[in-house]
Amino acid sequence: MKIILAQFPHKMSASKGRTDADAVHDRKIGATLAFIRARDAGQSQAVFAKRLSISRGHLSNVESGRTPLTARLGWKFCWEFNCHPSWICAAGNSRHANVFPEIEANIMAKIEKFIQASATVPFRSVWPAVAWLIGPETESGEEMLLTNKASSLTSEGVKPVLPKLIERLKRATAMRGKKTALAKWLGVHRQCVTDWLSRKQEPGGEVTLLLERWVQSQEEGQR
Repeated sequence: MKIILAQFPHKMSASKGRTDADAVHDRKIGATLAFIRARDAGQSQAVFAKRLSISRGHLSNVESGRTPLTARLGWKFCWEFNCHPSWICAAGNSRHANVFPEIEANIMAKIEKFIQASATVPFRSVWPAVAWLIGPETESGEEMLLTNKASSLTSEGVKPVLPKLIERLKRATAMRGKKTALAKWLGVHRQCVTDWLSRKQEPGGEVTLLLERWVQSQEEGQR
Protein backbone atom coordinates (compact mmCIF):
# COMPACT_ATOMS: atom_id res chain seq x y z
CA MET A 1 0.00 0.00 0.00
CA LYS A 2 1.34 3.39 -0.95
CA ILE A 3 0.00 6.70 0.28
CA ILE A 4 0.58 9.68 -2.00
CA LEU A 5 -0.16 13.03 -0.44
CA ALA A 6 -0.13 16.25 -2.42
CA GLN A 7 1.38 19.19 -0.57
CA PHE A 8 -0.93 22.15 0.00
CA PRO A 9 0.58 25.62 0.47
CA HIS A 10 1.25 25.93 4.21
CA LYS A 11 0.21 29.60 4.41
CA MET A 12 -2.79 29.42 2.13
CA SER A 13 -5.84 31.26 3.51
CA ALA A 14 -9.03 29.26 3.93
CA SER A 15 -11.04 32.01 2.25
CA LYS A 16 -8.59 32.83 -0.53
CA GLY A 17 -10.10 32.38 -3.98
CA ARG A 18 -13.43 31.14 -2.60
CA THR A 19 -16.06 30.83 -5.34
CA ASP A 20 -19.82 31.19 -4.98
CA ALA A 21 -20.07 27.39 -5.09
CA ASP A 22 -17.50 27.15 -2.31
CA ALA A 23 -19.51 29.59 -0.20
CA VAL A 24 -22.67 27.54 -0.66
CA HIS A 25 -20.76 24.38 0.23
CA ASP A 26 -19.34 26.05 3.34
CA ARG A 27 -22.81 27.06 4.49
CA LYS A 28 -23.99 23.45 4.14
CA ILE A 29 -21.00 22.16 6.09
CA GLY A 30 -21.57 24.80 8.77
CA ALA A 31 -25.23 23.84 9.06
CA THR A 32 -24.17 20.20 9.48
CA LEU A 33 -21.84 21.13 12.35
CA ALA A 34 -24.60 23.17 13.98
CA PHE A 35 -26.98 20.22 13.62
CA ILE A 36 -24.52 17.86 15.31
CA ARG A 37 -23.90 20.38 18.07
CA ALA A 38 -27.60 20.69 18.80
CA ARG A 39 -28.59 17.06 18.30
CA ASP A 40 -25.66 15.06 19.69
CA ALA A 41 -23.89 17.45 22.02
CA GLY A 42 -26.86 19.57 23.08
CA GLN A 43 -24.46 22.39 23.88
CA SER A 44 -24.38 26.13 23.37
CA GLN A 45 -21.95 27.65 20.91
CA ALA A 46 -19.82 28.90 23.81
CA VAL A 47 -19.47 25.45 25.39
CA PHE A 48 -19.03 23.73 22.03
CA ALA A 49 -16.37 26.23 20.95
CA LYS A 50 -14.42 25.71 24.18
CA ARG A 51 -14.46 21.97 23.55
CA LEU A 52 -12.90 22.61 20.14
CA SER A 53 -10.41 25.17 21.56
CA ILE A 54 -11.73 28.04 19.43
CA SER A 55 -13.69 31.22 20.17
CA ARG A 56 -17.48 31.32 20.07
CA GLY A 57 -17.24 33.94 17.33
CA HIS A 58 -15.10 31.64 15.17
CA LEU A 59 -17.56 28.78 15.64
CA SER A 60 -20.45 31.08 14.76
CA ASN A 61 -18.69 32.12 11.54
CA VAL A 62 -18.01 28.49 10.58
CA GLU A 63 -21.57 27.38 11.33
CA SER A 64 -22.97 30.23 9.23
CA GLY A 65 -20.56 29.51 6.37
CA ARG A 66 -18.90 32.93 6.59
CA THR A 67 -15.63 31.18 7.40
CA PRO A 68 -14.67 27.84 5.77
CA LEU A 69 -14.06 24.87 8.03
CA THR A 70 -10.28 24.45 7.96
CA ALA A 71 -8.48 21.11 7.81
CA ARG A 72 -7.17 21.52 11.35
CA LEU A 73 -10.58 22.30 12.87
CA GLY A 74 -12.44 19.80 10.69
CA TRP A 75 -10.11 16.98 11.69
CA LYS A 76 -10.41 17.88 15.38
CA PHE A 77 -14.19 18.02 15.07
CA CYS A 78 -14.36 14.58 13.43
CA TRP A 79 -12.15 13.09 16.13
CA GLU A 80 -14.01 14.77 18.98
CA PHE A 81 -17.49 13.81 17.79
CA ASN A 82 -16.76 10.52 15.99
CA CYS A 83 -17.79 11.83 12.55
CA HIS A 84 -16.58 10.52 9.21
CA PRO A 85 -14.59 13.29 7.44
CA SER A 86 -16.25 12.45 4.11
CA TRP A 87 -19.67 12.78 5.75
CA ILE A 88 -18.77 16.23 7.11
CA CYS A 89 -17.19 17.47 3.85
CA ALA A 90 -20.28 16.33 1.95
CA ALA A 91 -22.49 18.12 4.50
CA GLY A 92 -24.17 14.85 5.44
CA ASN A 93 -24.84 13.89 1.82
CA SER A 94 -22.44 10.98 1.62
CA ARG A 95 -22.45 7.22 1.22
CA HIS A 96 -20.29 7.04 4.32
CA ALA A 97 -21.92 6.49 7.69
CA ASN A 98 -21.48 9.28 10.19
CA VAL A 99 -18.83 7.34 12.09
CA PHE A 100 -15.09 7.96 12.11
CA PRO A 101 -13.39 5.30 9.96
CA GLU A 102 -10.98 2.70 11.27
CA ILE A 103 -7.52 3.62 9.98
CA GLU A 104 -4.26 1.77 10.52
CA ALA A 105 -1.81 3.53 12.84
CA ASN A 106 0.92 4.02 10.23
CA ILE A 107 -1.56 5.50 7.74
CA MET A 108 -3.12 7.66 10.43
CA ALA A 109 0.30 9.16 11.17
CA LYS A 110 0.69 10.12 7.50
CA ILE A 111 -2.80 11.63 7.39
CA GLU A 112 -2.25 13.67 10.53
CA LYS A 113 1.05 14.96 9.19
CA PHE A 114 -0.73 15.99 6.01
CA ILE A 115 -3.56 17.65 7.93
CA GLN A 116 -1.03 19.56 10.02
CA ALA A 117 0.79 20.80 6.91
CA SER A 118 -2.53 21.86 5.36
CA ALA A 119 -4.00 23.21 8.59
CA THR A 120 -5.50 26.44 7.22
CA VAL A 121 -6.73 25.03 3.90
CA PRO A 122 -10.50 24.30 3.67
CA PHE A 123 -11.28 20.81 4.92
CA ARG A 124 -13.55 20.29 1.88
CA SER A 125 -10.43 20.60 -0.33
CA VAL A 126 -8.00 18.64 1.84
CA TRP A 127 -9.96 15.55 2.83
CA PRO A 128 -11.01 14.36 -0.67
CA ALA A 129 -7.34 14.30 -1.70
CA VAL A 130 -6.54 12.11 1.31
CA ALA A 131 -9.61 9.90 1.07
CA TRP A 132 -9.04 9.04 -2.59
CA LEU A 133 -5.38 8.28 -2.05
CA ILE A 134 -5.81 5.81 0.79
CA GLY A 135 -6.13 2.14 0.02
CA PRO A 136 -4.42 -0.72 -1.76
CA GLU A 137 -3.79 0.23 -5.34
CA THR A 138 -1.29 -0.26 -8.13
CA GLU A 139 0.19 2.88 -9.54
CA SER A 140 0.84 3.11 -13.24
CA GLY A 141 3.82 5.04 -14.51
CA GLU A 142 1.47 7.83 -15.59
CA GLU A 143 -0.05 8.07 -12.09
CA MET A 144 3.40 8.26 -10.55
CA LEU A 145 4.35 11.03 -13.00
CA LEU A 146 1.13 12.86 -12.20
CA THR A 147 1.76 12.62 -8.48
CA ASN A 148 5.32 13.87 -8.80
CA LYS A 149 4.38 16.71 -11.14
CA ALA A 150 1.39 17.74 -9.05
CA SER A 151 3.35 17.94 -5.82
CA SER A 152 3.83 21.66 -6.30
CA LEU A 153 0.11 22.15 -7.08
CA THR A 154 0.83 24.40 -10.07
CA SER A 155 -0.68 24.26 -13.54
CA GLU A 156 2.80 24.17 -15.06
CA GLY A 157 3.69 21.09 -13.05
CA VAL A 158 0.89 18.94 -14.47
CA LYS A 159 0.93 20.08 -18.12
CA PRO A 160 2.83 16.97 -19.35
CA VAL A 161 -0.02 14.66 -18.32
CA LEU A 162 -3.01 16.90 -19.06
CA PRO A 163 -3.62 16.02 -22.77
CA LYS A 164 -4.07 12.31 -22.12
CA LEU A 165 -6.01 12.92 -18.90
CA ILE A 166 -8.44 15.26 -20.68
CA GLU A 167 -9.10 12.62 -23.33
CA ARG A 168 -9.86 10.08 -20.61
CA LEU A 169 -12.02 12.67 -18.87
CA LYS A 170 -14.03 13.21 -22.08
CA ARG A 171 -14.78 9.48 -22.26
CA ALA A 172 -15.62 9.29 -18.56
CA THR A 173 -18.07 12.21 -18.77
CA ALA A 174 -19.67 11.23 -22.10
CA MET A 175 -22.71 9.70 -20.40
CA ARG A 176 -25.52 12.07 -19.47
CA GLY A 177 -25.22 13.49 -15.97
CA LYS A 178 -21.53 12.65 -15.50
CA LYS A 179 -20.29 16.23 -15.91
CA THR A 180 -22.77 17.39 -13.28
CA ALA A 181 -21.78 14.53 -10.97
CA LEU A 182 -18.10 15.37 -11.33
CA ALA A 183 -18.72 19.07 -10.70
CA LYS A 184 -20.71 18.25 -7.57
CA TRP A 185 -18.00 15.91 -6.30
CA LEU A 186 -15.33 18.58 -6.79
CA GLY A 187 -17.55 21.34 -5.43
CA VAL A 188 -17.21 23.50 -8.56
CA HIS A 189 -19.55 24.91 -11.19
CA ARG A 190 -20.39 22.55 -14.06
CA GLN A 191 -18.97 25.17 -16.43
CA CYS A 192 -15.52 24.51 -14.96
CA VAL A 193 -15.70 20.91 -16.14
CA THR A 194 -16.83 22.06 -19.59
CA ASP A 195 -13.94 24.54 -19.79
CA TRP A 196 -11.42 21.84 -18.85
CA LEU A 197 -12.79 19.49 -21.51
CA SER A 198 -12.57 22.17 -24.19
CA ARG A 199 -9.10 23.20 -22.93
CA LYS A 200 -10.45 26.73 -22.47
CA GLN A 201 -8.99 26.53 -18.97
CA GLU A 202 -6.56 24.16 -17.32
CA PRO A 203 -7.02 22.71 -13.84
CA GLY A 204 -4.31 23.31 -11.26
CA GLY A 205 -2.19 20.58 -9.71
CA GLU A 206 -4.54 19.78 -6.83
CA VAL A 207 -7.60 19.53 -9.08
CA THR A 208 -5.69 17.52 -11.67
CA LEU A 209 -4.76 14.98 -9.04
CA LEU A 210 -8.40 14.66 -8.00
CA LEU A 211 -9.53 14.42 -11.64
CA GLU A 212 -7.14 11.52 -12.20
CA ARG A 213 -8.63 9.66 -9.24
CA TRP A 214 -12.19 10.34 -10.36
CA VAL A 215 -11.49 9.19 -13.92
CA GLN A 216 -9.78 6.10 -12.58
CA SER A 217 -12.82 5.22 -10.46
CA GLN A 218 -15.11 5.62 -13.48
CA GLU A 219 -12.88 3.44 -15.65
CA GLU A 220 -12.73 0.73 -13.00
CA GLY A 221 -16.52 0.82 -12.70
CA GLN A 222 -16.91 0.18 -16.43
CA ARG A 223 -14.71 -2.90 -16.46
